[in-house]
Amino acid sequence: MQTVIDDKNAIFTLINTFHVSPENQLAVVESLERFTLFHARQMKGFIASSVHTSLDRTKVVNYVQWESKGHIETMLTSDVARRHLDEVSALANNIDPVTYEVAFVVSM
Repeated sequence: MQTVIDDKNAIFTLINTFHVSPENQLAVVESLERFTLFHARQMKGFIASSVHTSLDRTKVVNYVQWESKGHIETMLTSDVARRHLDEVSALANNIDPVTYEVAFVVSM
């Protein structure tokens, strides 16, 4: 399923901002891509993920949608997720995970 931002749907959204040194930006992106392709997307409740990189190469933002908070909590307690979090934590200077709900959407 593709990322859909809809203010009428109760999707759980986690936006992780990884503050990185420029030389680590690509490594964080590659780690997120591997984890998402080979693990997260096979887990129950996963909807979609997108990764964005800042042009100054100091941030990576991961926008992840899950069916519920319980689904992401289950994922976060898995062994494979813990290993992944250890890997990206070693690459990032700081990680700022924040959960959100959609307030409104405007599109063409």
